[in-house]
Amino acid sequence: MTDSLTGLFNRRAFDIDMKNVEHNGVLSLIFIDIDNFRNFNNQFGHDVGDAILIKVGQTIQSCVRATDRVYRYGGEEIVLLLIDCDKKDAITLAEKIRTEISRLANTPYPQITVSLGVSSYPDDASNIHDVVVASDKALLMAKQSGKNCAIAY
Repeated sequence: MTDSLTGLFNRRAFDIDMKNVEHNGVLSLIFIDIDNFRNFNNQFGHDVGDAILIKVGQTIQSCVRATDRVYRYGGEEIVLLLIDCDKKDAITLAEKIRTEISRLANTPYPQITVSLGVSSYPDDASNIHDVVVASDKALLMAKQSGKNCAIAY
């Protein structure tokens, strides 16, 4: 249920949680992708890439509430499940995460940026499956908009 590298919940945990989530109110998802991650592995090696994944995961964890769930969705993609969090608050959190990760450049790591896609239920979707699709589409829009930004669906 946890990713062995980052200690975050894994994709399997995400899939289970999304099937079982009680959503009597609002919930939001944030899809996060580390920009140009393949370049880090190619230029600095996989050990540096792994260290970046760990540090990004820790940075995200430091920004969220105790009730929020953070998952390594796959590769360099991370997903946040935010129960009782409306779209406005999710966008604010996404921007905070983006800013905090960009500050990692003052550490031994190379410049790291992330793109984020935000969507909420019921604002953007009528069911849980559709909120996942909406967040993924918003992430794609962030990537196509030049990266290093948070975009809401």
